[in-house]
Amino acid sequence: MQAGSTQNLAFDRITLQTERLRLRPFQESDAAAVLALFMDKGFMEYSAAPLFKSIKEADALVVRDAKNRATGERLRLGIERLEDGAVIGYCDLFNIDRDCQKGEIGYGLLTKECGFGFMNEALLAFLNWVLNELPLNRVMAELDPANTNSEKIVKRLGFTKEGHFRENCIVNGIVSDSFFYELLKRDFPPRPTS
Repeated sequence: MQAGSTQNLAFDRITLQTERLRLRPFQESDAAAVLALFMDKGFMEYSAAPLFKSIKEADALVVRDAKNRATGERLRLGIERLEDGAVIGYCDLFNIDRDCQKGEIGYGLLTKECGFGFMNEALLAFLNWVLNELPLNRVMAELDPANTNSEKIVKRLGFTKEGHFRENCIVNGIVSDSFFYELLKRDFPPRPTS
């Protein structure tokens, strides 16, 4: 985010709730769950970042996230299942440009939690908040073309494919293309999340 453009982005106390999930900032007590997420090969399959190897990396992410929330730079919310309090994934808003009223989203779910509709439920609540409570007009998602499940989710939520960038990044040592999808505020009116 550009200097001086963090006003009106209050990320410190945000908590969102759906029928089955709570989206909330990661806390120090979540370090083991964060480590499990970032060690899950399925979770990290399409990430350009390496797998975590130690609890120190998870602790550092929690601390870094708190600093980024405080400055309005980034908002990553853990996805907690209400039934048992398990942290099963996250939703993320980053590359925020307040002047142009846009940002980028990321998200992920533990491999064993896929197929139950959790990601769609979490992203619906997250996007409702991002596009209806923040001064943002547009969100973008960058996807690996091989990640067909992620592509299905963004299409279901109303994103439009805007581009295909060839050999755009390196994922797990392999040169990969990127699909770029966008969602405009006007195309995403407030929706019920439960």
